This record gives sequence, structure tokens and C-alpha cells, in this order.
Amino acid sequence: MRAARFHGAGDIRVEDIPDLPAPGSGEVQVKVEWCGICGTDMHEYSEGPILVPPALASVTLGHEFSGQIVATGDEVSSLTAGDWVTASSLLHCGACFHCLRHQPSVCSNLSILGLSRDGALAEYLNVPAWACVRIPEGLSPEEAALAEPAAGAVRALRKGRVQVGETVAVVGLGAIGLMAVRAARLVGAARVIAVGRGDFRKETAGLLGADAVLDPGDPSFLERFAALTDGRGADVVVELAGSHDSLELACELTCNQGRTVLMGVFGRPVSVNATRIVTGEKELIGSCGFIYDEEFAATVNMMADGRLQLAPLITSRIKLDEVIELGFRRIHEDKRPHLRVLVSPR
Repeated sequence: MRAARFHGAGDIRVEDIPDLPAPGSGEVQVKVEWCGICGTDMHEYSEGPILVPPALASVTLGHEFSGQIVATGDEVSSLTAGDWVTASSLLHCGACFHCLRHQPSVCSNLSILGLSRDGALAEYLNVPAWACVRIPEGLSPEEAALAEPAAGAVRALRKGRVQVGETVAVVGLGAIGLMAVRAARLVGAARVIAVGRGDFRKETAGLLGADAVLDPGDPSFLERFAALTDGRGADVVVELAGSHDSLELACELTCNQGRTVLMGVFGRPVSVNATRIVTGEKELIGSCGFIYDEEFAATVNMMADGRLQLAPLITSRIKLDEVIELGFRRIHEDKRPHLRVLVSPR
């Protein structure tokens, strides 16, 4: 079968690899319909290996996807061939300290589809049945492929403990940042402020529910932000750009005793003004991934019933054989906006 394989920074190849074996006990085999290229994939392409273990000579990328089950292994009773599914990319061991406390996103033996084990930029994929969520009626396979990153945005807001009536700011308007803008409204934020650059991204933030969209390059940015927050800052700031400047800005925009949630992928170590955090009694909170039967399952349901509409984030659809030129290279080199490029192996 055909698959897009990561061999190192700037080195992704679409290759013929051996067909998958039959799914093992507790697994299903999925015929992949759509797989998105996400910011994590792009970081691996431009700077990796970051999350790909250096010991791996190569790995099939892709961790946000949808598809149809074509075979089931032993001990699978909840799913059958023909079911349309999406799946969690975070595969926990179920036996470590954290798993036994239902903290699978920080499992001591965590395996990640498309990073530490072969992923969904391929024709077929074997995945544990417990990780799958059946795609409900009314949710297209295209949109369902966005559930995995959207669940990460939902978890970041949950980790930030957003309360009804609070002000939330989102720094970084890539696809997941825009998902966080929409999700912030769903969890009860009274005001959502989107912070980022690029006309298309800013316009999309407005369409997804931001009350205000500010460009950090605007000379009056801080003055305008202060006016929107009564001079005190936002209760919760979610950082998704993954740079030193965005980290400093996110901490600055957070009010005293507020929460700064870091979700961006940082390609290198960065520093922060810790004194400002100490004197303002601010919290720095890391958020990575989601819990498969909490944020992930809830996100699929919110997408299916129309509360979380993310179709505007799909900016192009390409074939697997086009994934290098029209996917990774174009996103990396082209200045035009690319929010979510979906890849079809069909």
C-alpha cells in the first residue's frame, strides 16, 4: 500500500510499503478516507525529529483522520465492518500510574499515531477499537477528520478552567487556535478575543465567534486589548503559536491570578519573564492532547449536532501522491493561508 513516510527534516517520501496484517485482538482495520496535515506534522517536517523518536528510521505520518472499518480483530464487539469512524491518536498503555488514574494523555508509555507509530497518511491503518468513535449521522468524513485537533482545543480550555462569564484570549490563529476560538464560546466565555496575523485567519476568527480580532503588530494593540478587558487582561489566555514572542505576549495578556494555557509546539527552548508570573500570581498550564472518552468523544458529538462547526477551516483537499508538493512544501513555503489541508489516499 501507499504511505507518506517521514525520514527526517525536509525528507518525506510517498512510498510503497507492505500491506498491513489483519487487525490484532482488540483492533480494527480502517480504510482511510481523509487525513489532515497538522502543525505538529509541519514542525516535524521543518525541524524534526521532535516528537518522532530518533530511534525510528522512518514512520508513516498522520494522526487526524476518518475512515471506514474494513475488518475487526478478536474481542471487538462495539464496532463492525462498514462503520465510519475517527479515532484518538493518543494510545495509552492502561497500566501505568497515570493510566490507572484516568490520565491517559500523560501515560508513561504513550504511543502516538503518526509520530511514535505508523499513522494515517496511508491507505489503511490498524488502531485499537477503544480509541475509535463512530461518526454520527450528519457529520461528514471530511469534517470528522478535524475532531482530533478540535479535541485538543477543547481540552486546553478545560485545563484553563474557563468559567461562565470570563474573558478568553487565543494567541495564534492557526487551525487549532481558530478551533479554540469557537470552542471558548461553547464552554461559557462571555468575551473571546482572537490575537493573530493574516487577513484570512483574522476574518475566519470573526466567523467562528470572536468578539474582537486583534493583530499584535498593530501599534495600538495593547491599548485596544486593555480597553476590551477593562485594563486588567484576560482571565484565560491560550497560547498556540509556539514561539518565544507568543509565550511572552500570552503571559502579559493574562490578568493577575489568571491562567495561561500553553498548547503550541515549541521547536526549541524558550524563556519567560518569571517575575511577572510570580508577582501577578498567574498560572502557567501545559495542555497536550485530550482524553479519548472525555474531550475527544464530546468533540465529535458537538461537531455532529452543529455546535462546533469547523468546515470553514478546510482550505484544500489533495491526493496522497500530492502530499509533498501540494501539502508539506506548499504549507512550508507558500505565504497564502493554509488552515487544514486534507489528504485522501483514495
